Order: sequence, then structure tokens, then C-alpha cells
Amino acid sequence: MSKINERKRNMKNEWLEEKDQVSNQIQPEKWGSRNVSIFRKIKVLGLGSYGEVSLSENIQTKEKVALKRVRMSGESEGFPLTAIREIKLLQMLDHQNVVKLKEVVTSCTTKKEGIGSIYMVFEYIGHDLAGLIDSPNVHKFTLPQIKCYMKQLLEGLHYCHSRNVLHRDIKGANLLIDNQGQLKIADFGLARIARDKRLTDRVVTLWYRSPELLLGSTNYDYSVDMWSVGCVLAELLFRKPLLPGKKEFEQLDLIWRLCGTPDQNNWDGAHKLKYYQKYKPKRSLPRVVRESFKSFGKQVVDLLDNLLSLDPSKRMTAHETLDHEFFWTDPMPAIPQSLPNYPDTHELDSKNRKEAMRRENNKNNIKKQRSNNYNNVNRSNFHSHNTNKNPNMNARRGGSRGRGRGRGRGRGMIRGRGMVRGRGMIRGRGMDRGRGIYRGRGMDRGRGSGDIINIRSRGMARGSGRAREMNSIRGRGGSRGRARGRSFVQTQLPNQYYHDQNQFH
Repeated sequence: MSKINERKRNMKNEWLEEKDQVSNQIQPEKWGSRNVSIFRKIKVLGLGSYGEVSLSENIQTKEKVALKRVRMSGESEGFPLTAIREIKLLQMLDHQNVVKLKEVVTSCTTKKEGIGSIYMVFEYIGHDLAGLIDSPNVHKFTLPQIKCYMKQLLEGLHYCHSRNVLHRDIKGANLLIDNQGQLKIADFGLARIARDKRLTDRVVTLWYRSPELLLGSTNYDYSVDMWSVGCVLAELLFRKPLLPGKKEFEQLDLIWRLCGTPDQNNWDGAHKLKYYQKYKPKRSLPRVVRESFKSFGKQVVDLLDNLLSLDPSKRMTAHETLDHEFFWTDPMPAIPQSLPNYPDTHELDSKNRKEAMRRENNKNNIKKQRSNNYNNVNRSNFHSHNTNKNPNMNARRGGSRGRGRGRGRGRGMIRGRGMVRGRGMIRGRGMDRGRGIYRGRGMDRGRGSGDIINIRSRGMARGSGRAREMNSIRGRGGSRGRARGRSFVQTQLPNQYYHDQNQFH
């Protein structure tokens, strides 16, 4: 009896030791028990409907990690279901081409920041494929480099599919690449375990969404990921998205133009899908996949022609794609460690760079437009001055449009506050801005030298009448506007003034 009890104690001790070993491997004390304050935020790496991903550093160990903040706003039932699925799947998956979830941390609820948040802590990887494609530091992907990336992507997908996991959001931004050339599949927020029950069709980013999803299929399998793989391969070859649609209808139209319209020969069950009648192509289009990629070689054409098949049942699986001739003919896939190193770049960096370029172009276009408008005004004023010697007539007819405080105010010869708006003959508030012949806001206000006449208005003609004389002027002038003359005030003007006025008359 004592031997039996001793054996039970030994078995229990062995079981406890084994349990402690497993517990130490997964470190349960870290999963949700530590606060996010142990990390210092460095910069934002990505934004989306899921929340925010930021580069952070562990204050104690100085290790760089990627913190994915789970969006909690709008969750009436506590923790988001998508985050629970993602954490559960990432705990289950363990592969060199799948991103590793290190732990989960939390933040406390405060009055300043509101309800607390959940953060998933991932290993930090310096690049994503979308950022490398748009990066100015990457001039071209070689064919061995493309084969290396695609082979790793397919190996990671084959591992996920063999464990009945559908990723459902394969795209360049979710494919991370480290400085050793290792590719890892990330963002399992839309991933699900493949089962017989119906799934939603509102998955996969639009540019990488398969036609059966766009037509409303809810009974699909791993083939939706393989369509996305074909789009990623084409993007690596062209260095731009293959099917950049803005709406579902436009996306399907781009697919029909490349892959042809569905019929009984290439996709027998298309007419049974939910949105087929709504998005049915208006005319029959031929399939031009082979013609579009023929410059890249026979193996590339054959592989893309299969991956971009309209009928999901005709697309190759990840395991079958790894056995394709594309990966077993020269040039062979490169070794990951032999690939070049690039500065850290992500999709958000590319978006910020494009936004800065767009703003700079808009600024240059505005400057160019202003310059053209200025030149047009100068040419118009020059033409008016040479065709009619009477400036008041030009003011009435209109040489330029705007507010003038010189000879014309409304649609007169003057647009600015002088005879010409720019830096030509007159820039400021008179015909000569300084203390020369005319200084004031019109033809005759300022400190000149010459004879004395009786003028006090702000311009030679700024009232609202027919004409305005040089002497004894109070009310109406020769251009459109408000008269501001009140009484006779002595003002000194140069002798040259009278010579100019005789020319006008």
C-alpha cells in the first residue's frame, strides 16, 4: 500500500514539474498581467480600423517590439471578438514564416484616457512588402529575390491552411520582412478556422479580393488566399498594384478586363452567386492574363494564369504552388540571408511620402497659376495703355478686374492699389511709391515739388461720376467708386505733373 502511495506521489510530482515547464514556456504571468507602461513608444508604424501599431522599446531590456493597440471604443460587450480570435490563433501557430506574438499587456482606466486598452506585443520587423515596393531606396526586385519572397509566403500559408486557418487578408502591408530576408505573415485579425458553416464575404482588402467574394459568396475555402497571392506576385513584378479598384463594381470590371467575363466554360457556378445579376458584365470580354505577363517568361505566365483563375476550384493550393516549375527553374530562389538590407520602411511611411509630394505639387501649381495670372494682367494693362491714351476711358471700359484706388476702382485699368498690381510701373498706392512724383493713393496725393493746385481726393478720379478736374474737385470722379473729396486743400505737385496732364487731355 505504501508503495502504491509513493508511486502516486511520484507521478503527481512529475505531472507538476511538467506543468511548471509548460507554464514557464508560455509565461502566463506576462499574458495580460503586465502594464503597457513598461514600454516606451517611439513612432507609429500603421493605422487602421483595428487600432494602431507602434514601434516601442522595453524600458528595462531595451528590446524593440511592435505594440498593436486593440480598439475598444464601441465595444458594448467587453473585449472584441476579433482580437480574441487573433490571440487564440497566434498562440496556436508556430512557424518561421508567421509573426510571433510575445505577450499581451494592458493599460489602466483613467479619467484622462478613458477606458483601458489591450495591447498585443509582437516581435519588431523593420519592413513590410508594400513599403519596400514604394520605397525610393529599392530600385528593382530581381527574379531570385521575388522567388524567395513568394516561396516563404507560400510556406507560411501552407502551414496555416494545413491547420485549417484562413488568413483572409493577404496583401503587401501584412507581409513583414526582416534584415535577414525572412518573410513573416502578420495581421490575423480577419483569420478564421475553416468550417462548413457560412462565412462573411466582407473580408480581404479590395485590391486583393477574389471575384467570388465580390459576388457575395459565403461558402469559400483557401482559394481566396491564393487569389491574393497571385495579386501580390503581379505587384512584385510590376512594382504597382495589379487591380487598384475604388469600389466593388470597378474592382470587378478590372477583373473582367484581365481575366475575361465568367461563363459556363471558365466558371460554371458564377450565375448562382448573390450579386451576380447586380454586377453582371454588360459585354463579353476575352481573357488576357497570358498576354499581359508574357514578357516575364513562360513559368510566370503559367503560374499567374492558374492563381488568377475565375473558378476557385481551378486554383492551385499553396502546397501545389510550391511544386510549380517557377520555383525549380533557373534562376533559383535566393537564400534569404543573401538578400540586400534596406532602411526601415513601412506602408505608412510610403503614404506619408506620397502625401508630402502631393502637397508640394499643389503648392507649385498654385504658384504657377498666380504667375500666369500676373502675366495676363500685365499684358492686358499694357494693351489698354497703348490702345487708348485716355486712362479714364480705360477705367470705364476695363483693362483688369479688381479694386483700384488709383484711376479706376471697379472694372478699371487698375486691379490693385495702383495703376498696375505687380512690381511694374506702379506697385503700391500710387504711380510712384516713394516720395517722388506721386506718393499717395492716387495720381496726386503726396509730397511732390512743383506748383500748387487745389486737390484733396485720394486719386485723380475716384468718385462715381463722369470726369474729375484737376482743380476744385469734391464730388464725382472719372471712375466708378465713392468720392472722398471734401474741400480745397493746397497740395504741392511737380511741374512735370502739368506736362503729364496735358498729355492725358
